[in-house]
Amino acid sequence: MKKIALVILLLQGVRCSTNYQIYNQSLLEQFAASTTDKKVLITPPYDSYPGTGYGYDLRLIKCLDKNGTEQVVNLTNKTRIKFTTKDSVKTTFYLYTLVLKDNIVTGGATNSSPAKTIKIREIIKIEIMK
Repeated sequence: MKKIALVILLLQGVRCSTNYQIYNQSLLEQFAASTTDKKVLITPPYDSYPGTGYGYDLRLIKCLDKNGTEQVVNLTNKTRIKFTTKDSVKTTFYLYTLVLKDNIVTGGATNSSPAKTIKIREIIKIEIMK
């Protein structure tokens, strides 16, 4: 039993994810300053979001590290973004699936997963996970 607990603790420590924080307004400004490219979104039939939208070609993003120091982070196809809403729900998207339209953030947990939407005014925390 002790060996299993030790293995679990070691595996939890192996995650090499670095989290950065970004404010809502900063995210919106950086996306607005980038150019757009058309993306096709997979949405459930009950979702009101249209099947296509415009994503962004961001390659770098300014955010804050855990000490509050501004950092410029290289974005890759593995970069994820986690939103925490007012009701404490955490939703993680791959950044390359992210689409901002009409004060709504839409994205997917994978390339082929159905898109989820979050109203920007409901977001209280945004983390960039590298």
